[in-house]
Amino acid sequence: MRKSEDVILKKKSISSYELIMFNLLPVAGAGLIDRIIMHPVDTIATTQQDKRLTLSNTVRTVFKSKGLSGFYVGFSQPFWWSVPIRIATYSTYLGVRDSLQASTTLTSTSIALIAGASSGCIESIVMCPSDGARTRETCNRNNVNNRGFLSTYRGFLPLLARTSIENTIALAGNDYMLKHLPDEISSNAITPYCTGTIAGMFSQVFAGPVDTVKTHVMNDIAREKNIFEHLSILRSEKSFFQGTSTKIIRTGIGTGLMLGTITLISNWVKSKTEKNEDKNMAYERAL
Repeated sequence: MRKSEDVILKKKSISSYELIMFNLLPVAGAGLIDRIIMHPVDTIATTQQDKRLTLSNTVRTVFKSKGLSGFYVGFSQPFWWSVPIRIATYSTYLGVRDSLQASTTLTSTSIALIAGASSGCIESIVMCPSDGARTRETCNRNNVNNRGFLSTYRGFLPLLARTSIENTIALAGNDYMLKHLPDEISSNAITPYCTGTIAGMFSQVFAGPVDTVKTHVMNDIAREKNIFEHLSILRSEKSFFQGTSTKIIRTGIGTGLMLGTITLISNWVKSKTEKNEDKNMAYERAL
């Protein structure tokens, strides 16, 4: 995350304990927190995209249909999948970024593009089934349980495009801002929340319209239209940016929450581990 304290420790070897405590545990915790807090915003954005409503009308429609519980429709699958999704996404980005920085002479822009696209690809593969189920349940579409495994990957290509754009801009943008901020600011615990929010919001200017296409393709479980026909309809209705303002809020807050929480948990675990190591060393010296 920060220049001096990457979540993945830069060592020649890393123990299983360190891998879990310094990387997987913080990312898993951040993924669960993000899903619990931000799921209602996902529900609002998806409903906006599907029904082409304003933000206020969407909130009223969701609340009128099922009350407060309506904002958590389709929550279970994304919640349980949030841990592997975030671990796969963030670990892929850091792994590709760090390996390219260490072994190539590529520019930072090229490395960011490759790392972002790689993490977006992995994220879309892991996420598509649960995101499709959430999208269809939110929009009251029939489930695809009896349509075969491949049907769970309906909408994969627009999801792949969205996650690649989103991760490249959000994660690389966050890295860029932290790298160019003064050390006294970048080392502050609040900073990743702020830089992540800014980078996440900016990413949706480009990824938001692609997410709208993804929603419509996922909901078309009968495959009545191909992706180009959905694009043509959205273009004619000028609906590409439907729900994008909500997605900007969701991704901005969600990215800041995730990156800030990863840093917070990682630093807390690291400080506890260092204290234990210091106690062990003091005990050994006393012997």
